Amino acid sequence: MTTIVSVHEAIEHSGPTIHSVKKLAELVLQKIGAFTVNDSAADPVHLARTVDWMNLVVQEFTGTTKCFWLQKRQIDIALDANEDEYDLLDAMGTQLPPGNVLFPIGATLSDANGNELPIRIVDWDEFDAIPKKTATGTPCIIYIDRTAIRPMMKVYYVPTVDTYTLKLTVQQYAPDLTRNAGDTAHQMRAEFQLWMILATAAQVGAGPVKRLALQVKNDIAAEAGNLRARMTAYANKEQPMSGEPQRTEAWGA
Repeated sequence: MTTIVSVHEAIEHSGPTIHSVKKLAELVLQKIGAFTVNDSAADPVHLARTVDWMNLVVQEFTGTTKCFWLQKRQIDIALDANEDEYDLLDAMGTQLPPGNVLFPIGATLSDANGNELPIRIVDWDEFDAIPKKTATGTPCIIYIDRTAIRPMMKVYYVPTVDTYTLKLTVQQYAPDLTRNAGDTAHQMRAEFQLWMILATAAQVGAGPVKRLALQVKNDIAAEAGNLRARMTAYANKEQPMSGEPQRTEAWGA
């Protein structure tokens, strides 16, 4: 017999609903009135266009914002003695994240005794200002050149021993949402799904699928913008727990 306790436990462990890209695209079409309750299915052309635009919306967001769920930590790269430049993708080897690396976020250096030292990731102007880039010593700076077809990592100081390991944290690209005609996982967190719907609706409602009245389109875009601001301020960061959860008496006790 199903008990109240077991029902509560099932609810607690069920988690939020994560829709496929195709399902979210259908909700977008509903939002702009291109898929009504009288329709048995969404128009395939409209659906494909909506998936394309949702893919562009998500790639723009993840390409311009740190998304902690797309970050991969502890990528170990062994530094070679007297070597100051590495093909970053080759150096990562099997640790290379799916979909490739969008940009590096942080780095530390581990020595032979397991001590971890800070490493700064600098831009070209700061790296270029170093007067002698071949100077040897304990590495403290890396520069990643993304202008090449394959990103190249330069190390300063140049180590003279093989005992250092660079521990890199990177953000990977979001997956291609157009795979399998949208019948795929978007890998965004559950709380981002409403924003994905609204942000895409503002795009496809401006002509690609349907041309909404200007005020209607602007209202959807404004709602998407407000959601993005709230998510960036709170949902798009790790939330550490501080102390024990507050304990209260049961209701009616």
